[in-house]
Amino acid sequence: MKEALGAFEGARSDFPIHAADNDDFDEFSRGRNSGVSVILDSTGSPVRDSPTASRWQRSKRPQLEWMVSEVEDVLRSHPEYGKRTLKIIDVGGGKGHLSNLLAEHFGEAVEVNVVDISKSVINNGMMRAMRRGLENIRYDAKDATTLDVSGVDVVVALHACGALSDVALGHAVSNGAGFVICPCCFRSNPQLRTRTPMPKQTLVTVPEWLSVDPTQYEHLKQLAEIQGDASVSGQAMHTICALRGTAVERHWRSTVFPNSNISVNIKTFPIGFSTRNHCIIGKFN
Repeated sequence: MKEALGAFEGARSDFPIHAADNDDFDEFSRGRNSGVSVILDSTGSPVRDSPTASRWQRSKRPQLEWMVSEVEDVLRSHPEYGKRTLKIIDVGGGKGHLSNLLAEHFGEAVEVNVVDISKSVINNGMMRAMRRGLENIRYDAKDATTLDVSGVDVVVALHACGALSDVALGHAVSNGAGFVICPCCFRSNPQLRTRTPMPKQTLVTVPEWLSVDPTQYEHLKQLAEIQGDASVSGQAMHTICALRGTAVERHWRSTVFPNSNISVNIKTFPIGFSTRNHCIIGKFN
């Protein structure tokens, strides 16, 4: 299994981690994200009713604030930001904590589409959006693998379990979209297939999408989920994210958008918010 880590040292070198520590996050929270904080303070349960030490206040809320900041960077890098309404799709968006926040924070600058296979969580998120009076957001209970996301500008996913991260990245590449994808539960959803862009869009397995040996990839996923050794699991998560970054750039060159000039980076937020703290970001240059 550790031989698999060694085999992809070059990928990690090509995509180094840009880490945000707690001091960076505190500075960010006091700065431009004040508008997001106001929204979160006014949304009621679970925010208003949560004590300071609750899991929501300690980890979930900071993740949302961090994600909005990264999405804003990608949106502002879009060549048509401010010239038209940009379309965001949230893959596996569930109850829409992130998407509702994006829709309210950016207002008429965006249209948000939340997609999740669970009808119950979609209905839950839709009701939350209605209570907030959000008219620039839509919820769909659909299989993300077979989505038609033509015209999307930015793809987002927070805690995209297993192969769902690759599904989201495949949609981004196939549509020339920016992206902010936070992977989670690396061994989940192995049955999902990822869309390749050109010359003909087809659904392939994740190892095919990444162009890696399936056995090596299984070893990397096992290491990413290992308990009690944060160094090894962190290195494995970095490796998988780097392989995804490599795949994005490789597939991008075969699309009709090769000159869109998107740069791919791997960032992490403080591990105290979540042990699944890696994020793959595609930003327009």
